[in-house]
Amino acid sequence: MSTAPKPNIPHNPYKRSPIKLQEDLAGRARELKSIRYYLGLTAAGQSPHLALIGQRGIGKTSLLNGAESIARDLKLLPLRLDMNENKANSQWNFWQDFYQTLALSMAKADCWGGLNGKIYAELLQMMYSRQPGNLDNAVMQIPYVFSCHQGDIDRFVCPDALVIHDLEMCILELRNKGLQGVVVIIDEADCLGMNVPLLQMFRNVFQVVEHCSLLLAGTEVVFPALSDVFSPIPRQFHRIDIKPFARWSDTWELVLRPMSKEIRGTVAPGPEVVRELHDLCGGAPDEVQLYCHHMYRSVEDGSAKQMSLAPNVFRAVLREYRANSPANVDAVLNAIERLPDKLLFQSKWVSRRHLTLEENIGVTILRSELKHNKSLSNDDRQSIATTLTDGYNKLFEAGITELRDGIRLAGSPLSAGFWKSFVEVERGKRWTWDDDSYADSLRQPIIKKIGQECGAGGHIDTIAGKDAVDALQLLRDGNIPSEFDEGMGEMIVSALFAHDEKLTHVADVTFQIQSPAGKQTHQCRFFESPSVQLGETQFHEWVVNHQSLLDGNEIAVVVTGFNRWELPTQIELHRLGRISGYPIPEVFGPTESEHAISMFEHGDINGCMATFSRMLRDREAGYLRNNLAFCQLLTGDAANGLNNATKAMAEDYEPLYEMNKGIGEYLIGEHDNAKSSLRKALEQLDSQDSKFNSDATYVLVIESTEKRCKSHKGVPVDAAILINLWRIGELTHDELKADLGVRYQDAAHAWLTTFPDRRGESNHQQLSP
Repeated sequence: MSTAPKPNIPHNPYKRSPIKLQEDLAGRARELKSIRYYLGLTAAGQSPHLALIGQRGIGKTSLLNGAESIARDLKLLPLRLDMNENKANSQWNFWQDFYQTLALSMAKADCWGGLNGKIYAELLQMMYSRQPGNLDNAVMQIPYVFSCHQGDIDRFVCPDALVIHDLEMCILELRNKGLQGVVVIIDEADCLGMNVPLLQMFRNVFQVVEHCSLLLAGTEVVFPALSDVFSPIPRQFHRIDIKPFARWSDTWELVLRPMSKEIRGTVAPGPEVVRELHDLCGGAPDEVQLYCHHMYRSVEDGSAKQMSLAPNVFRAVLREYRANSPANVDAVLNAIERLPDKLLFQSKWVSRRHLTLEENIGVTILRSELKHNKSLSNDDRQSIATTLTDGYNKLFEAGITELRDGIRLAGSPLSAGFWKSFVEVERGKRWTWDDDSYADSLRQPIIKKIGQECGAGGHIDTIAGKDAVDALQLLRDGNIPSEFDEGMGEMIVSALFAHDEKLTHVADVTFQIQSPAGKQTHQCRFFESPSVQLGETQFHEWVVNHQSLLDGNEIAVVVTGFNRWELPTQIELHRLGRISGYPIPEVFGPTESEHAISMFEHGDINGCMATFSRMLRDREAGYLRNNLAFCQLLTGDAANGLNNATKAMAEDYEPLYEMNKGIGEYLIGEHDNAKSSLRKALEQLDSQDSKFNSDATYVLVIESTEKRCKSHKGVPVDAAILINLWRIGELTHDELKADLGVRYQDAAHAWLTTFPDRRGESNHQQLSP
């Protein structure tokens, strides 16, 4: 026997550090949407303030990184401050850091002469040497106050009016540079709660300055202080709660997004593993990342072919938790070892830790009655109550008590993550950590039983699926849905489940459930088996037929909504994914762009253009405009090709787009403009700080004797620009030969052969790389 061969896969994408790029953030579409909405108001001249509140490790810093990107998209200047106790305890330290960061950010935005200008240098001198600078360069007041302060820095007081003046002057300068305002982003804001006078200054300043917003991130600790100072808090701050993922579709997105598309089909865990991972971690993104890191590592080292929750993964996670557990953890584990499995690992109290004894008894009775499809006798009910009560007493006698996120045994707490990993490694899958509420514990067995008896092939809970279902119907009606995202994760998970089981239809059923836990409205998506069509009548009949059983448990169920619909086809799913910005798993076939390029390669250029046109109607994108322009120029529609290439440049500049614009200009007779466009495109590629590359699947080259162009594969963009400049007479053949030789020594000869120096004898075959 041997382990699996070590695959050649990219480096482990599951990192311990916060996520830096907005496009890499998974499962936070709603939070990012809220942030974008309020920062959009800032750009429009208002001053909304936001507070991201959540437990440590939940992903607040990653969201702040995403907020920085959103701010830049909206032409706002992000001012990022990371708080600590030293800054919170000293006005001097805080405001010096604030103004240093503000001056640096302004200079990077090319204000006041930029980083190499005299003004920025003098601002630094005033803040750090405490020497009065030139008044002509005192573009902000507080740095000058710093320079004049000769007393004890601990007694420094920063005047509100001067801070307001400085921010207003900065915003005026930014608006002259095309920016719209400032967003002050503060991480570790819990420290601010230690300094009420500083918070009061924040209130005084940021209530006044327009085009300027605060974005704070902290735990519940900071909120009481914010509430006291910014009263009434709902009017002053928009609170965004950052919680563990409620939907396993969000966990699925977190697992899938960091992974290279090329290996998703072979390395990524299947839906069942992701569902198990979600339940195991309770949707906590930091725990999901930790497990994924070790699952991926097991594929890297050849011990597994696909990411899975294998024993070696739990052992690796357990080692990490051991390293961060209390010093007397071995004594705790020894005490656990002495407890019998039946007591510890099969205890309903431990596995349903959020339920009281009375609630646990009620849930256990309900599950038993649903399982046997009949009400229990009074003696059977009493037997269940006695068994559970005795189990509780034995656990208490053994010294086991519960914490919010752990179990305390013999005086030492074990975290939820440690405990989960320990029972998986040491005891096998005989116990689960169940964080469900009382209402969920009552609802889940009822919904499961309804699905089984109505003939459903399975079900998932849905929270926000309606917007995606409505968007799908709009597509089918020939309309374009407006922006949506909240239900797309559930749509993809539904499609994955249906794909594996070869199902085509689902029914979204809304229930109102009244129970001892209160009244709840809940929606489930039931998957229709091929042999049974789901109908609303079946669900109503189940409730009527089980009325006595439900009444005996003080539960009432009412079906308040029913919608049976057909799941999306692969093409429809890809369209919805592109409109909403959600990645679609490779199991659903090629993307729309890949399908269009395949049509082009097989000679169906009209079908290719039709696909790109439809994609543009769905959602505007620069690369699609350019692709449509490419096809139009190739088929002789130069005017429309030029128009779309120009629009592509305005949407998202690329030298490739400007080259196509130049080709279009040449084909309609604007030769001077064509030369200028081609030259500019080449300059952009050749500039020292260029962020562009020369890769392109196909490029266009103007024909030597006709007013048309042809496509060629494998030619870099800069090489294609040079060849086009030669074709329009802007370069001599010797100049072309010399420049290509410097850039691409190995390929230059082949290209020069393909495009010979004799008019009318060009070879129109596709080029090789």
